[in-house]
Amino acid sequence: MQRATRLTSSSNRLSQLGREAVWYAEHGLAVFPVIAREKRPRGDLAPRGVLDATADPARVYAWWHAAPTANIAIAMGASGLVAIDVDQHGIDGDVSLRDLERVHGELPETPVNLTGGGGKHLLFRAPAETRLRQVPLAPGVDVRTGNGYVVVPPSLHPSGNAYRWDV
Repeated sequence: MQRATRLTSSSNRLSQLGREAVWYAEHGLAVFPVIAREKRPRGDLAPRGVLDATADPARVYAWWHAAPTANIAIAMGASGLVAIDVDQHGIDGDVSLRDLERVHGELPETPVNLTGGGGKHLLFRAPAETRLRQVPLAPGVDVRTGNGYVVVPPSLHPSGNAYRWDV
């Protein structure tokens, strides 16, 4: 516990992105750095991308100390999460999601990550001992799991808008 307290107090020297990345790690989420205003892993820090994701706050601190403007990505499988990715690129993923809910039932309330590009990620705990695949569900709606990842707040989307939580 003493080490975590020291790390948290030294986290004040990090950028806002770094402090948030450490916070995610301290709460058990496996994170890794991605290129600022992009969605690609920082190969210089995490050469294996999502496979380098960690919930070790000391390692996360070191990454954001070296790259204070790096965006933050959460690895789905390593964090025990699954995301429903709803896009707005040329198709209204919200319409597809509503159609899916009409047929299969409404999704439960969950944290929603607004992407900054008009899309969103609905985050859920992955079901225990169930193998999920990363697949498209409908036009504009995909599943992110396993070695998938999502970029999270307060990262900047390529559009320049910030990712943010809709709680």
